[in-house]
Amino acid sequence: MLLKRTEGELESYFNWKDTKCHKDLLSYISQNYKVWKETPCEQCDGIDFIKMSSFRGFIVHFMDLDRDCSEVRHLFDYLKERIKMLGYRSYVSDVKEFQKTRWIEKVERHYLKPKLKFDDDGKQQQHFGNINIELLFRDEEPLHLKFSVCTYNDRQFTEARTFDDLLQLITS
Repeated sequence: MLLKRTEGELESYFNWKDTKCHKDLLSYISQNYKVWKETPCEQCDGIDFIKMSSFRGFIVHFMDLDRDCSEVRHLFDYLKERIKMLGYRSYVSDVKEFQKTRWIEKVERHYLKPKLKFDDDGKQQQHFGNINIELLFRDEEPLHLKFSVCTYNDRQFTEARTFDDLLQLITS
């Protein structure tokens, strides 16, 4: 099912953007990333970072943080908005629900791709790669937010910009 926000949710989101709260959350991500980059074996509280050859990202665990549901949703939508400002298009925003044995799991997802553009050599520009943002709920309580970037190591695509650059742009 497609993800749609109510007028009330949108109004709440725009009000939230005028508070210091979103800056605190982005700073939390940025500061923990710096710690993780300096000492990758060091565990950060409430957040994990992913680094594989063509896949990068982070997962914020909200069960470890004291954040309410609307605040978490606003961060989720804010990340999408920031990515769109970098020349991306929203490919799909959807919601899936799964009945588990003891709870209902819901996943809200934004999937974004760079706008279709080619360089002088005919290669498709991938900017940072395709971006997936997922928010997982268990019985309407936010569990975690996963932000991931998938790049292509293919001669049809330009080389992707770094995850460090992307994180700097979305958290500043």
